[in-house]
Amino acid sequence: MRKLAAITCALVAAASMARPAAAFVDDKTGLVVEPTSPFQATAGAPRADADIVVDITSSSGRPTAPNPDGSLCRVTFKLSPRNAGLSQAEINELSVSADRISMVQAQFRVVGALEGTDTFEQEGLKGIEVVVAPKAGPNHESVRLYVALWETPKGRAIVSCAGKVEELAEALTAFRSIRRSVRAPR
Repeated sequence: MRKLAAITCALVAAASMARPAAAFVDDKTGLVVEPTSPFQATAGAPRADADIVVDITSSSGRPTAPNPDGSLCRVTFKLSPRNAGLSQAEINELSVSADRISMVQAQFRVVGALEGTDTFEQEGLKGIEVVVAPKAGPNHESVRLYVALWETPKGRAIVSCAGKVEELAEALTAFRSIRRSVRAPR
């Protein structure tokens, strides 16, 4: 009986350590993306501006993905050796400083009209999120972009999502949930 109990405990422990089927883990950098249902995280196409690319899709079709490839969001991580000499507290202070917020806003004004800017904190990391009405691109009038960015001593994580204007409230809830599912390498 003790053997059976020990085996049962071992199986339960192993199952609790397993990652959800929808999770993405990069062993090289330590990036983890574990979105909740109905979202799935899969390796995305390589990009020159990122070391890791993860595409997020929704099995329920909600919120509606306006991207032709069906992806709702993209998570990228770029290693940054220049951050290595800074503590997380120093990076957090810089990440949400007035100068940094102004710089991020200026960058996004190039692609569209800012509809919102906010700061956030998750797992001891601080970052900035913006909502942008793009001024170009397919169906740009009916799409809004959500972008969240934050940094660690290892690099920068970015979550970029696109949603339809008429679903924006629902979409923002989903986008922030996806952002919270990202564990950036420290």
